[in-house]
Parts: sequence; structure tokens; C-alpha cells
Amino acid sequence: MYQAHSDCTTRRDHTRGRDVRCICDDADRLPALATTGSIKGMQKATVEVIARHPLFRKLSQAQKASLLRCIVEESVTANTLIYQEDSQGDSMYVVIEGSVLLQKYVDGDPVPVMRLRPRETFGELAALLPGNRLLTAKAIDSGLIARLSHAALQQLQESDPATAYAVRSRLLEHFLLKVRHLQPVWNELLTQAVTALDGRIVGT
Repeated sequence: MYQAHSDCTTRRDHTRGRDVRCICDDADRLPALATTGSIKGMQKATVEVIARHPLFRKLSQAQKASLLRCIVEESVTANTLIYQEDSQGDSMYVVIEGSVLLQKYVDGDPVPVMRLRPRETFGELAALLPGNRLLTAKAIDSGLIARLSHAALQQLQESDPATAYAVRSRLLEHFLLKVRHLQPVWNELLTQAVTALDGRIVGT
């Protein structure tokens, strides 16, 4: 679980193989800094993206401060595997810099589903309900992503229930909208999977 510290340092997350940076626990200054991005220990771009993101725009400054204390930055390089399809997931991500490819494996081959650019999110369901990943996510180029974990949301629930409820509600709403938007893509992937299965059956 992410723990906030008064002095922020970059550390190596060996379980994920990426550098992560935790923001400082500066509750008094953070509300004002959230609109300027000038927060010690966190990239200005990250603070600006989170503070101004449509998902969180309606949060008060104090609520944005609480949310930002839950965020962990992760630096990625080109072709970095962020998570693998069917692996256990417990976090959502926001693209801050660079781009990310979401793909689905069909008959052993990766099929592109969506290319994500700065300000776009992915993996929302895992932050709400940890479980197996539906897709594979990998960095297309070097960049920066922000991670919000289920554990951090649980911690937020204990310290600031109103903000935790607001964040979870927006994430769920956003996830359901994304599912509807991607329905044609899922249908096409299902068709490809069935076709591949038919081919194997015919070939036996």
C-alpha cells in the first residue's frame, strides 16, 4: 500500500520493474498547488492532469488534495509491459506523458484495441474491484503514468470517506461509458476468436 512521506524520493518498484515517485504529504499547501502543478516531488504535468481531468474536475480543491496523495507516478520506457492480460490487477492508470497501447490476445496473437494518449485512463475496474486484467497494456514510447491503487482508495475511504465515494462513483460511471463505447470492438474480437476456434476444429 502507498504511504505518503514528508520527503519525496524516487524509488525502484522491483515488483513492477519501473521507477515510481510518491508525492509528499503536504496537506496544507497541496490544494493551492493542485492548480499550478508546483508541488515538491511530483511532476508538474501529473498534478495538472489529475487536477484538471474530467473525471475529477468537480472535486473540491481539498478533495483533489486528498486524491493526489493517493497517486504514485511511474516512469516507463518504450515497450514497457505495464500489465498482462489475465494477470491480477489492483490499479488504474492515467497517461501523463507518452502513449500506451491496449491489446487483446486472440488465438495467441496480440490484437490492438486502443491507443491511449495523455489524459486518457485505463484499468479503472481493477481500482474498484481487483481481479484478472481483461487486456494487456504496454508503453509505446517513453513517458509517465500515474497509478491509483485499490489499496490507496481503501486508505482514502478511512481518512476521507466523502472523497473516496466521489472518486469511486466517477470511476464506475466512466468505466461503464467506456464499456459501451468499446462494445463494437469486443464484438469484433469475439468474432475473430470464434473464427480462429472454428479453424482449429476444422483442422483436427
